[in-house]
Amino acid sequence: MNVMNQYISRSEQIQTLMNTLTKDNQNVLLSGVTTSFYAPLLQMIFESQKRPIIIMMQNLYHAQRLYDQLIDLMDDNLVRLFPMDEFITAEMLASSSELRIERMNTLASVIENQNKIIVTHVAGATRFLTPKEIFKQADIKLEVGGIYELDFLKRKLVELGYQSVRTVEGMGEFSVRGGILDVFPMTEENPLRIEFFDDEIDTIRYFSIENQRSIHKVDSAIIVPTYELVYSDEQISRFEKDIKERLAKTATLVTGETRDNLYTKIYSDIEKIKNHQDLEVMHKYISLLYQNPDTLITYFDDPLLVYIDYNRILENQEHMNEDALNWIEGAIESGKTVVDLNLYRPITETKVNRQLFLLEHTSSIQDVNLTEHIKLLTKSVSEFHGQLEFFAKECKRLKENGVTVFVTLSSVEARNNLANYLEELGISVAFPTSIEEVRKGSIHLVHERIPIGFELLEPNIVVYTD
Repeated sequence: MNVMNQYISRSEQIQTLMNTLTKDNQNVLLSGVTTSFYAPLLQMIFESQKRPIIIMMQNLYHAQRLYDQLIDLMDDNLVRLFPMDEFITAEMLASSSELRIERMNTLASVIENQNKIIVTHVAGATRFLTPKEIFKQADIKLEVGGIYELDFLKRKLVELGYQSVRTVEGMGEFSVRGGILDVFPMTEENPLRIEFFDDEIDTIRYFSIENQRSIHKVDSAIIVPTYELVYSDEQISRFEKDIKERLAKTATLVTGETRDNLYTKIYSDIEKIKNHQDLEVMHKYISLLYQNPDTLITYFDDPLLVYIDYNRILENQEHMNEDALNWIEGAIESGKTVVDLNLYRPITETKVNRQLFLLEHTSSIQDVNLTEHIKLLTKSVSEFHGQLEFFAKECKRLKENGVTVFVTLSSVEARNNLANYLEELGISVAFPTSIEEVRKGSIHLVHERIPIGFELLEPNIVVYTD
């Protein structure tokens, strides 16, 4: 934890929060938190608690903004985004490949190491996923010198959603030529070329799509699924039985050509499931493939779940449910789907050991039994946009009023230049390297990177950034 965060975390309210979050069965409301303080606060919580944190925002836009702020503060490997299309037609018809790739990278990262911050939103947190243990076992792990049957690998790649092509040009594709397997995993920037000698892997190397030349060799590689939907023949049998029952039930609601279209559509989808085709669209059947599908939240063993503006989150879930209901009703009437499909687990059914609710203005939340309510007084700060004269006057005023000021600068050169400017005006500054060097009521220049400044009215701390 950097010097500035160490100093802030010594405040009474932050200490109370950190201590409370170590206890079991906590529903904690932290009110008075301005948006500019979200990222620094969450960084402090993560570094203090040393446990996975799932942050739920009201929508993808707000999730992306917070994610961008957090990766300015922290190592990229410690912060991941789990984005989801927010429109039901995207879930039922086709989804964004960019968002899917981001999700697959996040899930692969979580399977490797849970201890990180995941930023998501209502659709991302509530949508059903393949059970974690099945998803973990779906990876194909390859090593130089290992014995693998090439035909088995081809079948396995198809099960994981990879498409067989003549020449690999994009993620999610593979090709086989003699004893050479080319595959482009979802988590890699370049495709892999695996060369076999009989059934033994002779070499594994990355290669360039543009010129087919080798980039560098590796001793091992992991190929992850192309979609969150992974299943075996056992799940296919269950799916076929359940969807035919729903088909018979739905067929009583429509007549004539619509009924014929319904049978054609569902039997076509059954074949797609059997052949592992169009998995992004087939995800709508996940509740028929698995009796107890997981969600992003249940992929973690003991996370801290942080809701930012819980009331808005519930409102967005309600809108999402209405959109889904309207789409499904229309799709049933036109013979495009069956009844009783379920894509999401409601937020109100989510159960974790520790929940933190961040609110800026209001001090109450719907239908939650709180165990603690901690009040902060924070606000955003003015931005000076390079107007050093006005900034210097403000620093002088704050110092005279006993406010502890931190100015975070992205380079040592910028820090030194600002220090020289302020000291020429008679404003002394400090370069603290430890918390013992921080002085209440002083100006501190620190070589750190934060996205937005903020002010804590208690205990009288102001943070500016360049």
